[in-house]
Amino acid sequence: MRFQECLLNGNYKFEVLDSDGKIVGNAHIEPKHDRKGKFWHLEDLQINSETRCQGYGTALLKYLCDYLWSVDRLRIRVHPARGLEIPEDQADDYQRKLQQYSEAELDAIDREQEEEIQKSDFWKKQQQTAKTDSSEDLIKWYQKRGFTISDPDSKHLWRLPL
Repeated sequence: MRFQECLLNGNYKFEVLDSDGKIVGNAHIEPKHDRKGKFWHLEDLQINSETRCQGYGTALLKYLCDYLWSVDRLRIRVHPARGLEIPEDQADDYQRKLQQYSEAELDAIDREQEEEIQKSDFWKKQQQTAKTDSSEDLIKWYQKRGFTISDPDSKHLWRLPL
């Protein structure tokens, strides 16, 4: 198992690779601010469906926490929701788009997606797509890995630097 990270426009992308060098998962981190100060926001953590339950997600999460805390010892926030998972066919479609479109065209697509996220029924649609009404298993997964402090609105879990 190997890891890669890159920094682009202030945001981090982490990847976990299997022993053959194939990318089997990734995570995106964005620095943010709230009334308590700066923090790291874990946008998503995805592991390919055929390589799940083999420790890649746990190893990637541990690696990115250690790496980020070596950069700046900030809180890490996650919004554990199954609706954020990208089905494999959408991930493949995204890779094709990267090869087909210019950077300006991809920015326009990103803006359209951001507008969709702002719609009131977005998360309900995401739940239906993910075929689950609950993110309890995902919340438990993060809690077992040190994300234990929740917001008053219970939408986020936090992990504090060790």
